[in-house]
Amino acid sequence: MRGLSDRLDGAARDAVEDVARAVVASSMRFAPVKTGTLLRSIDVQGPFPAGPHTWVARVGPTVIYGRIAELGGPIPGPDNKTAKILRWWAADGTPIFARHVDHPAHPYMKPGLEAVRPTIDRIVAARVAAVLGGA
Repeated sequence: MRGLSDRLDGAARDAVEDVARAVVASSMRFAPVKTGTLLRSIDVQGPFPAGPHTWVARVGPTVIYGRIAELGGPIPGPDNKTAKILRWWAADGTPIFARHVDHPAHPYMKPGLEAVRPTIDRIVAARVAAVLGGA
């Protein structure tokens, strides 16, 4: 039978994973679009051990433009000989051309974390109670 310390360490790992999954779900609700690659790319890496009885997880998008979507910023145009301009289509089908675009910020990760923050203590307490209740 595992000792109490080992069981509490497992509970800590599980709590970190629970919180990370809650942040993913919450961030998806704040995403600038409700379908698509950005939404599907929000994921959890970990939990990873970060020291004795310490666990961490990374939560975020895996697509390259995920940071620009969250924070905003410049999207430069192509820098090669065959393409010198960005092109996309407006909702009515009209083509739009630009040499660069300043993308506005559409925060979704930070609001997702802030929405989960009040529940973190409850998530951890539930995992610890499950261990101590069976001790």
